[in-house]
Amino acid sequence: MNELFENGLLTDSSYACVLAEAASSGIKSDNRTGTPTIGTCYVNSQYPLWGAAVPLISSKAVNLKPLLVELEWYLKGTGDVAFLREHDVKIWEAWTREDGTLGPVYGKQWRRWNDTRIVDRYDFVKNYQSYLYRGYKTEGYIGVEEDRVVLSREIDQLQRIVDKLRRDPTDRRIMMSAWNVGELEDMALPPCHFMYHVWSRELGFEERLRQANAIGEVHAKYLHESRYTA
Repeated sequence: MNELFENGLLTDSSYACVLAEAASSGIKSDNRTGTPTIGTCYVNSQYPLWGAAVPLISSKAVNLKPLLVELEWYLKGTGDVAFLREHDVKIWEAWTREDGTLGPVYGKQWRRWNDTRIVDRYDFVKNYQSYLYRGYKTEGYIGVEEDRVVLSREIDQLQRIVDKLRRDPTDRRIMMSAWNVGELEDMALPPCHFMYHVWSRELGFEERLRQANAIGEVHAKYLHESRYTA
């Protein structure tokens, strides 16, 4: 469990750096909540994810249940709060609309980013196979002579990240974005954590063995059967 303990220390250290930067160079300001804040524009913050655990910050109170339920809700790719209500999580209730939705917020962008484009019919015919391969569907035609084609697709950013980590783990452009400019006005709230970047590296045998042991300990602790506990 030493690696998990180390993860926690590095997480607290990263969080402390963010606080220190805000305290030393931040600017006092009002905001939409009515609570005065001290903030700064941008602080790079990095968190290690090895050992089958996402370490929590220990220097502040963390309500674990809403955190885990909300994360699972993101992964479902929906703006409907039914799943949150089912698990008695009310952190989004203040912004929920009468129809029980929040618009295309985080999960929608993570799993079903909407990409719609209008192309010239000639371009569409010429590059038809390319559009088909990339997952576009024809929605219709516009123009006096229907000379433009409306195409659309949904992009599962999370699946792309998983695929990229499997095929090309050293790629430096493995990113997730929730800042969809075209849909910001449809969201109950624009995203706070709007982007993250994943970077990985190849591990040596000893590092892999240590991680496998750490993962096995976590799985055994929660009685989860896996190849790490076999």
